[in-house]
Amino acid sequence: MRGPDGREGLWFFSLDAARLEPVLIARSTYALPYMWSAMTVERDGPTVQYRSRRRWPGPTPATSAITVEVGAPLRPEELNQFDHYLTARWQLYTTLGPVLARSNVEHEPWPLHRAVVRELDGNLIEAAGLPVPEGEPVVHWSPRVRTRISALRPPRRA
Repeated sequence: MRGPDGREGLWFFSLDAARLEPVLIARSTYALPYMWSAMTVERDGPTVQYRSRRRWPGPTPATSAITVEVGAPLRPEELNQFDHYLTARWQLYTTLGPVLARSNVEHEPWPLHRAVVRELDGNLIEAAGLPVPEGEPVVHWSPRVRTRISALRPPRRA
């Protein structure tokens, strides 16, 4: 999404989380569409298996079963413009009633690895009301990045 200030940012259609407390805080404080889900992550060597089943809120049930095979790390010079587009977002947008609001997002660059999808099943995209994508998925894997999010405020105008 591009805000009124011309800067690109994140717009979340849904975010699934395993712990109820962060879901409640994100929904009430940031008006983000967090969903409480039963989730598991299992790693066996280079294979990582993700499973989720949405618990709350309903009524749309949503599930996912994803398995990826993690490859070698990508060196910074191997990353292309699309890789940066997907991972280098420095603000997020949400609505507080009829008002658009934004928050700054701070994090280190994502340490990306090559990855290959071995299993991709679920209905998270349809549950968000989006059309099913066509073609092969674009896949990278990252171990983790700590993120800090500022308080919400109206976006600046360009």
